[in-house]
Amino acid sequence: MEAVMDAAMNALLADNLAVRRAGRRVVHPLSAMLEPGTITAICGPNGAGKSSLIMAMAGLLPPAQGTVRLGANALGALSLPERAKALGYLPQGSDIAWDVSVESLVALGRHPYGDARQGEGQEAVEAALAATQTQSLRARPVSQLSGGEKARVLLARVLAGTPQWILADEPLAALDLAHQLSLIAHFKRCAARGQGVIIVLHDLNLAMNHADRVLVLSKGNLIADGPPNTALAEGIIARGWGVDAGWIGEPGSRALIASNRSS
Repeated sequence: MEAVMDAAMNALLADNLAVRRAGRRVVHPLSAMLEPGTITAICGPNGAGKSSLIMAMAGLLPPAQGTVRLGANALGALSLPERAKALGYLPQGSDIAWDVSVESLVALGRHPYGDARQGEGQEAVEAALAATQTQSLRARPVSQLSGGEKARVLLARVLAGTPQWILADEPLAALDLAHQLSLIAHFKRCAARGQGVIIVLHDLNLAMNHADRVLVLSKGNLIADGPPNTALAEGIIARGWGVDAGWIGEPGSRALIASNRSS
């Protein structure tokens, strides 16, 4: 009972949430309670509203309708430091305004705590560098990083903040296979420690094999929500992506075989 109460207190809830951007509704009203200790993947075709949804869940886009709550608290009722400690958001882009060292950039994740260079803060920075395999880059100016290296360093900045929730928009897109699997393994360790992880994924194989829960968006509508084997069933893929598909392999190592209907 105590574990259930703790999960409810730290759950991230979208309640009848809708989002508008540039005057156009990009996410239609939906509700979902996401629980800590799990990995939730948000999937869907291009333009489905995935980035808008995760930004709204992070409190970076105001709802056009409904609310986002962390436990019993509306995100808007939290102070900026409280929100920064609770929610760590990684956007798609890798733009970095200042040409600082990698270690300095990652240390910005400790800004809400003010302890980047001491004690628990320094330990968190070191752990984030290790998790993203960027220790060897610590002294390098960020302008000298490759696209994949920048992606890992920006994720390390989020991890250094040790947020209750990690919200990452396509965090694996710029990474090679080895680094993708390494970070998926780290996300699983974060979930095992009780953190909530929400990631936007285009790779349905990764979502099927590694997520605990999948939300599928299509044209701004939530068309599936559940464990991967049901949310990514062949009928859902046909409806959302317009392709005929089938899964092969055993649970944990399944692969999608798909063909465009027009081909």
